[in-house]
Amino acid sequence: MSLQLSSYEGQRAVFLGDSITFGYGLQEGEHPYPELVSRALGFESYENYGISGSSVADGGFEPMCNRIGQMHAEADVVFFMGGRNDFSSAIQPT
Repeated sequence: MSLQLSSYEGQRAVFLGDSITFGYGLQEGEHPYPELVSRALGFESYENYGISGSSVADGGFEPMCNRIGQMHAEADVVFFMGGRNDFSSAIQPT
């Protein structure tokens, strides 16, 4: 598989997720993965919608299923990473 980095030039990315997306626990000089991915792929801009402790399922803390509507509507690409908090707290989707 060949990836053409220039195909993302001028595009906007949004990242929806939990503490991993937010960048919790990073040391000084380290960057959250949304920044690294955006830079590596050549996005014009990105927005990080990571919130530590958030769940995917409704009924948890700051559920992503409810927050998705608050993200930038003109994003060209959406990245999603979640589920860890749901798994560790046994949250059942409602």
